[in-house]
Amino acid sequence: MRSSVVALVFLLAAGPAAAQQPWHGPVESPNVTDRLHPAPARRQPERALRDTPHVWLAQMIAYKFNDPVYSAALNARKGIPSSFHMPEEQWIRKARAEISRLRQAPPGVRVLTIPRAKLAPSLDGRIFAEEWQGALRVALEPAADGTSVLLLAHGGQLYLAAHATPDRTEDGFDQFRFWFHIDLSPYLRNERVFVSRNGHLGQLRDVWLPGERDPIQEAPPPGTRLTQKTDWNIFERSRGASRVDGYRQYELAVDLEEVGLFPGVPFPAFFEIEGDPVKDAAGKFKSRTILGTAGSKEQPVWLHVTP
Repeated sequence: MRSSVVALVFLLAAGPAAAQQPWHGPVESPNVTDRLHPAPARRQPERALRDTPHVWLAQMIAYKFNDPVYSAALNARKGIPSSFHMPEEQWIRKARAEISRLRQAPPGVRVLTIPRAKLAPSLDGRIFAEEWQGALRVALEPAADGTSVLLLAHGGQLYLAAHATPDRTEDGFDQFRFWFHIDLSPYLRNERVFVSRNGHLGQLRDVWLPGERDPIQEAPPPGTRLTQKTDWNIFERSRGASRVDGYRQYELAVDLEEVGLFPGVPFPAFFEIEGDPVKDAAGKFKSRTILGTAGSKEQPVWLHVTP
């Protein structure tokens, strides 16, 4: 059962929206961003003894989505502000960490080790071998001329690089995407960071919430209808770059504490590189071009950072 406080929040919320496909490419609005962070900060609700970790996480997600300014920006699908300073986002991170710190790989699954670097790679969109020496290399399928992802850790940062060797053009819808926290909770299906060809960085969180009159339970019974929502611009300390130097290259760094990944604790992930789309003779879009993937939502790659 949900707490009375959260029940009130849901009753004040707008009705659930229909599930939508992931949308890539938000536009920031400084004016909206300023309105999301009034002072003083809002106080976190008290946690009831019966609120299990997954219930508590769902409650904190609900609070964030029911912030009226943030909700309006999401519904408009433009001018989406950065939300990492919202008190509700900090509540989500604490609840998420409680679950992710205890995560274990399924029995028999191989967990790949991300080594630590002596020096941090520079993030300029060019992958130099000496900077990425000793990195974990994950090959992408279909294997094409060495398309792969490299991973290193240094300090509190996780560094990733991606060779998109078939992509040799400056234009096109090019992205490198890193998905993690896959099915961490019935209410948090994944988080992801992507870098576009111009170095634009996007961060998303896919969540699923019950209807406003439905209880939040530790494990929703089969047949429970959950509504998908996408949370945008959730990280402050992520960085990325991309350029064509013979072929398309990507570099990315995420802050381990901010994204809720902990050294020594396994986590599932998958990777995807998208290249120039297929167009017809008139230049109209026909289909996407996926240059390579490693893992999937159903069969992720399991990783852990060296403690």
